[in-house]
Amino acid sequence: MHYGKFDLHLLVAFCALMSHRNVTRAAREISVTQPALSHALRRLREHYKDPLFHHAKGSMQPSARALEIIEPISKALEQIAGTFQSSFNPASLHRTFRIGLVDYPAAFLLPALMLRLRQDAPSAQLNVEHMNCESAERLLSTLELDFAIGVMPI
Repeated sequence: MHYGKFDLHLLVAFCALMSHRNVTRAAREISVTQPALSHALRRLREHYKDPLFHHAKGSMQPSARALEIIEPISKALEQIAGTFQSSFNPASLHRTFRIGLVDYPAAFLLPALMLRLRQDAPSAQLNVEHMNCESAERLLSTLELDFAIGVMPI
């Protein structure tokens, strides 16, 4: 199955169902209606070709397949959620940036850029090269150049 055709919200619904073992309470947790969550469960069952849950003693009991997949799904959703909570820290940056200086005045910006980089991202490196507009444009389109500084024709 192609990921692009899979609704990741279904995995959120699955985790809520695993947590609550009740469609109404799970729907309330993820702010959807009970019919919407039932529909999500139907789609999950189709994707996994497994019932995932069955009714027993007033709650929804997970199938063996549901118990098998809950851990990797939970971990994946936690990792995705972590991308929203974390912030970028330039001090943790360990890479080399390749910069193209397109015109002579651009070289005057370089000392200030290097100073700022040394202060904020001491593990980052610069590889700077003077080049013409055509070279900069060509290299930017191939990802061999991270950015260019200078006046570029339209």
